[in-house]
Amino acid sequence: MKTLIIYHTKTGHTLEAIRPFVNILKEAGTEAQIVLAKDFTASMLTNFDSFVIGTPCWGGSSGVTGVATPIISAIKKLPTNALEGKLCGGIVVHARYGGKATMAHVERLLRSKGCTNSVLGPVAKAGTLGSVFKGRSVTKQDEELIRAYGKKFINCK
Repeated sequence: MKTLIIYHTKTGHTLEAIRPFVNILKEAGTEAQIVLAKDFTASMLTNFDSFVIGTPCWGGSSGVTGVATPIISAIKKLPTNALEGKLCGGIVVHARYGGKATMAHVERLLRSKGCTNSVLGPVAKAGTLGSVFKGRSVTKQDEELIRAYGKKFINCK
């Protein structure tokens, strides 16, 4: 299995949350590539059979989507059925609330591009509201949940 992970982060929390997932994939012999959403191109998908979004929760409790704008822009670049036949997933990082709503929007984004096989990951807590400052890191407990998600993801392919 070859997995492409796109993410966005301002303070590093989303990358922090992705690392345990990537480590589990690599330990299992899976190739994993991490790409910033701003650097993502649709042509990158041709070499991968699975695709994961890593996003912070932006205003997720205020009724908006919660998914970071650079992630939404990256997904909009994809043709309608670009994710058809691929295993898809998501990891969300939030400071206090809105993470579950953000994950629900991640799933809608994946489905809008043809994904019918998705395994969504945990919502990790890190940072501070507004994410202007680094704030607290992803907890060890959330890292364990993310590692467990990595194992589950591998077993779904």
